[in-house]
Amino acid sequence: MVQSGVPERVARGIYIRPKLNDYTGKTARANLITVMEVVAMSRGETIQVHGAETARRLGISTQMSGIS
Repeated sequence: MVQSGVPERVARGIYIRPKLNDYTGKTARANLITVMEVVAMSRGETIQVHGAETARRLGISTQMSGIS
């Protein structure tokens, strides 16, 4: 099944099922943060978010972090 492209392997033991985008007709992958949160929850781990990211998610700040 993985060789056919559905599901797509993200890492060892972690798979996602890409969805078809209604507008472009191409497959769209899941949000990376959502995948990380699901994996962490299944393993009983906690992800801590930086204060600036929390402010952005709450709509308090519109600044994006500088990713190199």
